Amino acid sequence: MTDHTKENVPIFVSHNQLNSTSINLALLEIVIQPIKNVRIQLSPEFGTYMNSNYSDEKKNLRWIYEGYVGFKPFKKRDEWIDVGVMSSPYTYEFDKSWEQPMYTRSIAPEFVPYYLLGIRYKRKLNEKFSLTTFILNGWQKLTIQRKIPSLGTQLEYVNGKNYLSWTTYQGNEKTNLQPNFGYRLFSDLSWIYSSENIKIVSCAYLGIQYRSSIAYLWGQVNLGLEYKLKKELFLNGRLEHFVDPSNIQLPQAINPSFNCSGLSVGLKYIFSENLFFRTETKVLRDNSLSGYFTKENEIQRYLPLVFIGLNLRF
Repeated sequence: MTDHTKENVPIFVSHNQLNSTSINLALLEIVIQPIKNVRIQLSPEFGTYMNSNYSDEKKNLRWIYEGYVGFKPFKKRDEWIDVGVMSSPYTYEFDKSWEQPMYTRSIAPEFVPYYLLGIRYKRKLNEKFSLTTFILNGWQKLTIQRKIPSLGTQLEYVNGKNYLSWTTYQGNEKTNLQPNFGYRLFSDLSWIYSSENIKIVSCAYLGIQYRSSIAYLWGQVNLGLEYKLKKELFLNGRLEHFVDPSNIQLPQAINPSFNCSGLSVGLKYIFSENLFFRTETKVLRDNSLSGYFTKENEIQRYLPLVFIGLNLRF
């Protein structure tokens, strides 16, 4: 049964609708390669995720998941230069839930960029290592910033069942809304282990934001597991912990020192390669009673959530 009284899940932009049936993300991916060393990617999308995550962008830009042109500068090297809007390398999670062990995202990707505007240069160093460097418009911003571009990197390592990704970001975050903000430094380490029956995912990161020349930190760690019960049925779970002692990422908190832990358990049933049935039960605990979780205007320590959905792709 659908309750059309829509509310938003605090601190989330993905799967953030309460008491309603909604489309979180509908995405069309168009890939064109007119010649061997040129590629074009255009991915329009819509849904509640777009309405929330792109709320600070101009309305005519809120439909772009990816939109870039790339070219291969050398025929014999495995490397590409892409220019435009690209998906983010930060954390192992992103907005396509059908490619994730859990149906919904953890807190982690909500406070790093989901998308980037800029230039990306990716080169495969050898069979195990790849290096990507970014010149960026800023921390998830499509409107052109009139300041020195930000820099990002991603070092990827693949060895058998293991995948490691180390990413960094540095840039000046001063804006008209945040005139006291200075440089932001960020580093993230993600690990994925995949075998026939088990998939383990984990991510830890630390961010440093300079405000009035004083360094403030935020960070998180999470661990997820997916286990194949049988060919079509998977059980998954996740533990996570997120801290923002100075409310750099969560400035609207009633009380300072946001500190949140979470536990999620879910099921995935694969009807076919194009249709998944997903469930997830999530409980978040506001350890600091910051005021983000409220009911009838009273601060709550726990936020229980239940999600039921379908992933459909063609």
